Amino acid sequence: MTVFPFRRPHLGLSIGAGMLGLAEVRRDWRQGRGRLKLHRSGDRALPPGLIRPSATEPNMKDVTALTDELCALLGGRRQASRALSVALTLPDLCARVALLDFESLPQKPAERETLLRWRFQRDLNLAGTDVRVAYRVFQEAAEPRAHPDRREPGSFWVLACALRQDIVGQYEQACEEAGLLPISVGLAGLRLFDLCRPALAAGEEFFFVHVADSGFSFLGVRHGSPVFLRIKPLRNGSATLATELLATLQFYTDRHPQAARADPTALEPARPLFIVGDPGLPGSFAESLGITVLPLGLDDLSVSKTLAAGALSASSLPALAGVLDA
Repeated sequence: MTVFPFRRPHLGLSIGAGMLGLAEVRRDWRQGRGRLKLHRSGDRALPPGLIRPSATEPNMKDVTALTDELCALLGGRRQASRALSVALTLPDLCARVALLDFESLPQKPAERETLLRWRFQRDLNLAGTDVRVAYRVFQEAAEPRAHPDRREPGSFWVLACALRQDIVGQYEQACEEAGLLPISVGLAGLRLFDLCRPALAAGEEFFFVHVADSGFSFLGVRHGSPVFLRIKPLRNGSATLATELLATLQFYTDRHPQAARADPTALEPARPLFIVGDPGLPGSFAESLGITVLPLGLDDLSVSKTLAAGALSASSLPALAGVLDA
């Protein structure tokens, strides 16, 4: 879910409502075949209220204040005359993200984007030319067994995001004033989903959740295709997270019931919920729905096998996802 990539940067920067994250990746040719190495990483807490993620209005009143925080993260001063290219990762809440279904899609990218813009305008009342659109297409495969939420083979799910120029422009301005050139722009939850996909279950159904400092992103996946999406702001701590996640799971289960099994007496397989972040959920969370919570960290991902050892905080993981995705 990268917007306007031009060349691959070595530096990843994530900006959240309360934290900055940094991850720089280099090739270590001494390890053979240019093995990736985490060259440096870091994070920095932001002043409360500096950034208020929103998909409908500018996210900050003082861009210069964010520039100062970026400079502090980078070493206390603005960069030299040559700007550093960076993969910029933003909060999910600053964009409109939708899971759209189509019976068919145009072959030409320009026609696909026109169709997506029309759907955003029709379904989400998001119009205008000053909007960046990025998307990923998931084609449904033919299945011998009927499924309640399946349609004719060949139909498509499209995971798409639309980001207003006046919103992303503030973040890019702050980066440029700090001596950083954003080469790619993406969203934290979607980039982490891409980063974690090799570690996720290959079974019929699983869930993916990214918990950020401003909210959470939830994806329900069946047969390799996302079929349900929810992005929710949070303001009252972990109790609200548990309540909202449980309500989301119950709503998902009502909307996408499991197919009848050939042997009604057989136990329902446990459905894994992979979660990135520090949820602080109770151990009994969602057991009544047959769901097992599986926290994910860097050590659980396949990239950890090819990335030379290095310390990385949870707030820097979206930055790493961005630089690997760019």
